[in-house]
Amino acid sequence: MRRATMAGVPARNSISGEASRLTLSEDPRKRQRNPRDKGHQEENINAITNFLASTEYDRPFSYSLLSNPSLKDFQSIFRHIQSFIDPTIEFTKKFEEEVPFFLRAIKYPYTSEINRSQLIAITPHTWPVLLSMLGWLVKIVNSTYELMNIPSIEEESKSIFYEFLYKEYANYMEGRDSNDLEEAVEREIALKNKERIGIAEEKKEYLRRLKGEIKNESTQDLEDAKEKQRQAQIDLEKIISLRKTQEAKNKNYKKSHEEVLRAYRKLKDESAQLLQRKHELEEEIKMQPIKPEDVQEMTYERDQLIKSLEEIKRSKTILIREIDIKNQTIKTQVEEFESILADIKKIRTGMDISIEIKRTKTATDLLEYEEYSVEGNILMHEGAAKERLERLQHEIEKIEADAEQEKERNILLTETHSALSDEIEQKEERVKVHAQVYIEKKEATEEEYKMTVGRVDKAEAELLKIQTEGDNGLFQSEQVLERIKIRKGRVLSKIAVEEAETQKITAIVAANIQSLKERVEEAKTTLELP
Repeated sequence: MRRATMAGVPARNSISGEASRLTLSEDPRKRQRNPRDKGHQEENINAITNFLASTEYDRPFSYSLLSNPSLKDFQSIFRHIQSFIDPTIEFTKKFEEEVPFFLRAIKYPYTSEINRSQLIAITPHTWPVLLSMLGWLVKIVNSTYELMNIPSIEEESKSIFYEFLYKEYANYMEGRDSNDLEEAVEREIALKNKERIGIAEEKKEYLRRLKGEIKNESTQDLEDAKEKQRQAQIDLEKIISLRKTQEAKNKNYKKSHEEVLRAYRKLKDESAQLLQRKHELEEEIKMQPIKPEDVQEMTYERDQLIKSLEEIKRSKTILIREIDIKNQTIKTQVEEFESILADIKKIRTGMDISIEIKRTKTATDLLEYEEYSVEGNILMHEGAAKERLERLQHEIEKIEADAEQEKERNILLTETHSALSDEIEQKEERVKVHAQVYIEKKEATEEEYKMTVGRVDKAEAELLKIQTEGDNGLFQSEQVLERIKIRKGRVLSKIAVEEAETQKITAIVAANIQSLKERVEEAKTTLELP
């Protein structure tokens, strides 16, 4: 292939017209193509390098130069390739204005990817797109000249006739008879005609079959696809409604949490007021005179308080046993919740979407075109997605119900703990007041004083221990409730992920349906006989 011979091709054989015919019946926008793929770039660089080497390109070039060229090199290579597509073109505009116009004229399928700024300054980011464009132009030139080099019927007939004349003249000069040459020529011409008729019949049969397939395509498939799309939209609206319901429930949970916090602050303020009142009473008692009968009365009350402490201790043991039972119940429920969450996690990994878009490439004598088909049961996958969403919703409702029960149990434990704490505080205050008065006045014997002090200290230690254990039980219950809320949040996030996947599947199905519709309409328009 030499530029000197190609440039002399008459205008009626211009490649631009051939390229236009090659791209009419294709839909290249649907073709899988990634200009930034290394393999794609290497293929284009090799094709351009071979083309430049075979067409006497008058500037230096190499693989590394085509990997990162300058603006001047790119313009020179583009002009060189452009001269083979249209030898009569005149450069009357700026380069950055002329290139988009030229690409639209020859129906380059990715013209939208090339803008003015890319043609003014070549950068590593924009070069892959321009490289893909140059590779496409080189393929157009090579394919067109291959078609142009196929001998025509007239040329084949002339070749046979010239060969017959040469052999006839050679026999005449040698003085030999050539009676069978004419019959051989007739047989060869008949054989060529038979081959051409066979090829024409095959093309005719192929066109007839293709036309029949297009006629068999009915609008029922499009109606079914629209119905599926409408059902998918209804499902999406249901999912959005469920999400709004979940958001409303979350707001209610948040409101309940704020109410509990307000009640806690109120109890804390009341406790502070009671402590202040206690200090005031202690100061008032210190200022009062003590009588012997009052001491006896206080001693009696002290003994009664010690008995009450023993009863409280027994109640504490019973309460600890009940708390252990509650803790075991909570632990069992937590394990159930973890099992449910594990099942929910398995739902996503178990999804197997077998919808595929298959591309079939068909080659004719004039061009290659691709057909697309969607394989897979869309309704089946759509139903599976709906069933999974429904199962997730049932699990959420169950978790919410369990959370409500756990909240009620927590409130009951809190009330029990509060009542017990109030009783303990009252007993503790009375013990401390009487013990303090008894110590200050020192009306009893030293031994009894020491025994009383020991008992009071022991009672205080028991009271503190009971209070600490009650606080720990309340804290653990609050932690369990928080963990349940966290798990609920994770379940909601998984629902959001399933929603996104469902929307993605719906979008892919809609795009494929639209693509098939366009392909069918385009095939009908292109292949319809006049």
